[in-house]
Amino acid sequence: MAVRTPLATAYPFAAVLLFLWVVADTLMLSLIARSAGKPAWSAALGVLAGASLTVWLGSPPAMRDVLLETPVLLMTMAAVVLGHVACAAARARQAMVMRGGDRKKRPFSATKPSTIRMSAPAFSQRLNRL
Repeated sequence: MAVRTPLATAYPFAAVLLFLWVVADTLMLSLIARSAGKPAWSAALGVLAGASLTVWLGSPPAMRDVLLETPVLLMTMAAVVLGHVACAAARARQAMVMRGGDRKKRPFSATKPSTIRMSAPAFSQRLNRL
């Protein structure tokens, strides 16, 4: 709501920076509250990538235009997202080429068992519809 106020439309660059800061701070504080001790750097990178995508997709058109006109900010956000994707791809590749274990279980070894249990019913329902 605040990104659509007259003040935000009058100063879109400041609104983009404030929106990015609020989203990143909120997500990072929730990560810190959920983790026992210091969170892993890959989790922090994922939070920052999620904040970048949230700001990109959740911004009104005037603020999105400011993002396109500010290449340093746009490239930084893109680098964070691509860094997160690269780290996730490296972890997935490492899980796929691991030695030993059942070959069918390798793709699922990089995820938590609770995530698999949660997504398995929805995935099986989609397969049954095909």
